[in-house]
Order: sequence, then C-alpha cells, then structure tokens
Amino acid sequence: CVFIRVLIRLGEHNLATVKDCESNSVTSGQLCAEPVQDFAPAALYKNHNFNTRLFSSDDISLIKLEKKATLNLFVQPICLPAAGFDVKAFLGTKNATVAGWGRTQVSQSSDLLQKVNLPLFDYDKCKTLYSSSITAEELCFGGSGMRDSCSGDSGGPLFAFGGPGIPHYTLIGVVSRGKAQCGTVGTPAIYTNVASYRSWILQNLHP
Repeated sequence: CVFIRVLIRLGEHNLATVKDCESNSVTSGQLCAEPVQDFAPAALYKNHNFNTRLFSSDDISLIKLEKKATLNLFVQPICLPAAGFDVKAFLGTKNATVAGWGRTQVSQSSDLLQKVNLPLFDYDKCKTLYSSSITAEELCFGGSGMRDSCSGDSGGPLFAFGGPGIPHYTLIGVVSRGKAQCGTVGTPAIYTNVASYRSWILQNLHP
C-alpha cells in the first residue's frame, strides 16, 4: 500500500519563502503576513457519486481539520452560495476569480499564488465542446484565451465579490478539469458548481 501524507496549509502566498513579506515604501521596512497554519486532516468526506477512475462530475470533497484555525487578515472564511443561488444573476456582467499555484505559461507550477478573472461560458456551447460529458452540477468559465486555470489548480476556488445586503465573497465553484492545452481561445475549463452541493455540504459539516 502507498500512503500519501496530506497537509492542509492556510495563509500561504509564496511557497519559496518561510515568511510572506513585501517592502513598505513608507517605513523603508517590510510588511509581513501572519505565519502560515498547518493542519493534519481529521476526516475526509468525499461525495459518494464521484468516480475516481473517470473524469467525473460530483468532483467535490470536504476536509475536517484536526483543530480550529485562527482567523486573521490572511485566513478568512468564504460564504457558501445562498439557497436558490443563480450564478448568471449573481455575476451580471462581472467575471469570477480563480486562484491557485498551478501550471503557468512559463512553468509547470508557480511558487507565488496566482489569480485570474474569467467570464462565465455558455453552458450549451460548453457541453458541445466536451461531448456532453458535463452535467447540470457543473459550470464552465474562461475561453477568452491565455487566461485559465490549469494543471495543479484542481480543487482551488472560483469566487466573486457581491451579493444582496453587505457585499461579500462567495465560493461559486471548485476547479475540476479542462483541456490539456490550457488557455485555448473558445475552450473553457469545468468547475464544480458549489450551489448544487449546498445541501450535501451542510449535511456533512461536523463540529
């Protein structure tokens, strides 16, 4: 048997440095983030419909941390989509943002956390591109060319700022899969639609 050690790290930005700091032009010193927080998983909740042998929908899991995280300016929760959430209505003319340390145009991965803004892609056109392999529980974003999630970003967040009442960040999707050639014009990537799994998520939240 092969056992893979999983580590959950919160508050990371630059994988190549022990501390995440930037120069402060006002004080001629440095501004540094809080230290990262590392956790072992206490439990993993995988959606029972997910097929690990196939490029499958239901590509979503929950990880319970071994202990509570400490919230600060660099570690914050994000909101789940509200009941009855409609992605198109929520975004309007805005793009959503995807973030990760995955492959870039110049390297297989990035030490610095990257982000890119992507438009919602027409669902029917996306289904045609992927030979009907996507489901109603998935979303397509991107397709504008040279801006995309890629290998190594899977499991990362797709989010946007807005909403009724006090504006807030909402987790719209989770990076699932895409074409081997990332950033191709007219070809989006596929994201798990978090709103479709709201009930499943709430049922599997354990103190």
